[in-house]
Amino acid sequence: MIETFPKEVAKQLGYYVYKLIDPRDGAVFYVGKGKGDRVFAQCKNAIEQSAIEAEEDEEDEVSLKLGTIREILREDLFPLHIIARHGMTEDEAFLVEAALIDNTPGLTNIAGGHGSSERGPASAQQLNQRYCAEQIVLEPGMKVMAINVRKSEDERDYYDAVRFAWRVSKTRAERAELVFAVSDGICRGVFIPEEWLEATPKNFPNLTEKRLKGRHGFVGKEAPDEIVKKYRMKRMPDEFKRRKGMASPILYFYE
Repeated sequence: MIETFPKEVAKQLGYYVYKLIDPRDGAVFYVGKGKGDRVFAQCKNAIEQSAIEAEEDEEDEVSLKLGTIREILREDLFPLHIIARHGMTEDEAFLVEAALIDNTPGLTNIAGGHGSSERGPASAQQLNQRYCAEQIVLEPGMKVMAINVRKSEDERDYYDAVRFAWRVSKTRAERAELVFAVSDGICRGVFIPEEWLEATPKNFPNLTEKRLKGRHGFVGKEAPDEIVKKYRMKRMPDEFKRRKGMASPILYFYE
């Protein structure tokens, strides 16, 4: 297994976007960007952390990715490294990474790439909604947690999509007065969280994920009609746009 690029190769590659492929079924399970030997760092991290793997991992993007790599290594196999595009600037690599993530199902990437929420795949109707919708104006002092959820246009139950299971600080989450369910940059649902609980099957019977350590969800209700009408189907403020390198689908509109 190759573990490093010669210096002359790394220089030619510049910034690149890579895919990690599971040799057991040929499926792409992770898309990332980097330069130098970044593409090889995933296997190295999985091997070094294998001794403490299960008990201390939280179900974040890193642990899902490393967990897949460990499963591959246990079968005396190695992930396949594919450089999808190279010779780019960092900004170009962000865009290519986002496009690949948006169009590759089944990844361990929890969040989309840079620009996914604003410039990712969308129907003509969704684009009209995104760019014609009135922008939300939050009341001064309003404490809002906005969460990007992945829902198809035909799915309407945004409450279950937004309420679990998130890697959040319970103390910080409990300060939120409203929770917005956001898709394609549009607020699709407005909810009032009444209690934040540890994400366990007992607290949330609809949970299907297996690894939930360190995650929480809320029990609540839809906001009153006057509040819903004020925010639902309106475009999120510019502050909600994902920043480069941002992995979390959550933004807080309060300190």
